[in-house]
Amino acid sequence: MAMILYYSPGAASMSSHIALEEVGADYEPRVVKLSENEQRKPEYLAINSRGRVPALVLEDGKVLTEATAILYYLARTFPKAKLLPEDPLEQARCLEWLAWLASFMHIGFQQVRRPMRFAGQNPDYFQAVKTAGMQHLRGGYLDIERRLGQSEYAVGNTLTIADLHLFVFFNWGRGAGFIAPAASPNLMRWADKIGERPSTKKVAEMESVKVLK
Repeated sequence: MAMILYYSPGAASMSSHIALEEVGADYEPRVVKLSENEQRKPEYLAINSRGRVPALVLEDGKVLTEATAILYYLARTFPKAKLLPEDPLEQARCLEWLAWLASFMHIGFQQVRRPMRFAGQNPDYFQAVKTAGMQHLRGGYLDIERRLGQSEYAVGNTLTIADLHLFVFFNWGRGAGFIAPAASPNLMRWADKIGERPSTKKVAEMESVKVLK
């Protein structure tokens, strides 16, 4: 039985999708249309009761959720792909990146795109939440630019799961205008390499997502 990836085009699940291609896993992709609230339908809630993507159904039928966990699982399950460093400190650096992207950058985008999750249903507070999120993200991308100036990839000089997830946030940030190429040479250099990988190109085509430059 092949694994099954439930994803939404261009969402945070894209990094799990790219990772499956990178490791050469046998999997079946299944789209969850967030625009049609399919993540809230009983059929999908039976798979992931949290109503979020990604969800990865393993060969034995067990379900793994959250991009960070899925990326780590795939890196450990397919060690020949070398998406997780052997050095314990560098492994921790990968998890450091993933945790920060989930707890800091993703929250910033939630503030900008879905302020009602933070302000309830009172529209008087929506703009304040959006403004805070935009400031949040601008600082985050400045930090990413600085860190990518210290090594070829997110962790050292080889591709890891940290790069795959970071690429999603690059595409979001570039599309939302948070990344100015002239002011982000390290980030643009890094993104060019990730965007040109066969796995990234294939997934972008499958998900009908434009890889921005």
